[in-house]
Amino acid sequence: QIDYETIKRHVFYAKLSDRKATNHNYNYNNHLWSTYCLIKFDISVNDLNDNRPEFYSDLNNFSAFIHENSPKGTVLAQVEAFDVDSKLNSLINYSLVLTQNSHFFKIDSSTGLIILDSNYLDRELVGSQFVLKINATNIKTNNQNEIINNLQSLLVNIHDVNDNFPHFEQPKYFLNIEENLPTGFVVIQMKAYDSDLNATIE
Repeated sequence: QIDYETIKRHVFYAKLSDRKATNHNYNYNNHLWSTYCLIKFDISVNDLNDNRPEFYSDLNNFSAFIHENSPKGTVLAQVEAFDVDSKLNSLINYSLVLTQNSHFFKIDSSTGLIILDSNYLDRELVGSQFVLKINATNIKTNNQNEIINNLQSLLVNIHDVNDNFPHFEQPKYFLNIEENLPTGFVVIQMKAYDSDLNATIE
């Protein structure tokens, strides 16, 4: 099988000979007179887009983190892929696969740089982790513009920021108590909560 990525050039010779009695090149092996000619074949293999892009990052260990409420334009990560095809056949285009939280980010189609595209990344709404899927594609020009692609998963970790106020369970409390109660008597026990992670309420 001829493969451009393995051998880009093939050189070989073809020999054409006969055994007619002539005055040239006596052949001592069979004691016949022969003539021959050599033809050189120098074949350059043209590259076809037959290889898909491959990511440099380990698919099982690719993760990034960002703080919630980070400003729009904050860099999350950068992915990089390669294609062993040559020239135009190796050009790669990056895009994000549409998922539940992919709209918070955008990716540079040429460089693979992923940045935050929103000012409202809230851990309390989207959760502490979710997965982005990155698509690396190129055009298979030798087969009716078929697209060759490869996917990479990026685990996004959202770091919590103390951005929520504590809240009581009830907006109002009404009490009726008797007079002359002793000091230390428990009148009411109120509870409050905070949506932030590991929040301590005092």
